[in-house]
Amino acid sequence: MTGSAPVLDPPALRAALSDMQIDSPEAGTSFEAALALRQRWSLGFASRVTDEYRRFLYLAAIAGVEVTPSQYVDEAWHLHLALPHYREIMCGKILGRPLDHRPGTGTPEDEARCERQYEQTLALYERIFEEPAPGDVWPRPAAPEEVEVGWWDDAKRPIVFAAAGAGLLAGFAAHSVGAWSLGNVILGVAFVLGVAGLFEADAGRRRRGNGGGGGSCGGDGASGCCASCGGGCGGGCGGD
Repeated sequence: MTGSAPVLDPPALRAALSDMQIDSPEAGTSFEAALALRQRWSLGFASRVTDEYRRFLYLAAIAGVEVTPSQYVDEAWHLHLALPHYREIMCGKILGRPLDHRPGTGTPEDEARCERQYEQTLALYERIFEEPAPGDVWPRPAAPEEVEVGWWDDAKRPIVFAAAGAGLLAGFAAHSVGAWSLGNVILGVAFVLGVAGLFEADAGRRRRGNGGGGGSCGGDGASGCCASCGGGCGGGCGGD
């Protein structure tokens, strides 16, 4: 942010943002109702997201660093950004300075940054508000996948495939000397090992791909875009 806010006392700023009524983009309806309609949420959930958005604005105002909202909170932010109220009232009269919206670039490095900032924002939320952020509005980042155990972890998987290959050779050798029953059993076991190893290898790749911090910056995962409290990140108050 730049400039000096007219509300310098943190408790007073928090109260001003908590009580802030956001103009609706549609006549005769509330901001919460418009958000619910656009996102196909219940009015109750949209109201809770709007309350959490107000809390996010307070975190952005006092953090001194970039903070990252959840995807739900980011949807409220996007709707607010499109309204004159954001620039004229919220930035101009309550904060007295711009609050920039920094969209993600979609690169792996940027997604990692957003995930890291999202976790830091959750920690800041709990420290400032003395309670964890509600999980339905602020989904927790997905935990990294546990190290696989048993036959199918990365270290042992080559051994399984080697055993399957050896079984194939042994089965064909048994057939060559006339031990058809034994050969069929060995080939059957080798086939099961090979197929199971292939399926588990693919499942392991997908599990690892789903681990991490939960979504892209501004994408469809847990974390949304970033709020900048300094220059060089976005187009100024009301920019997107």
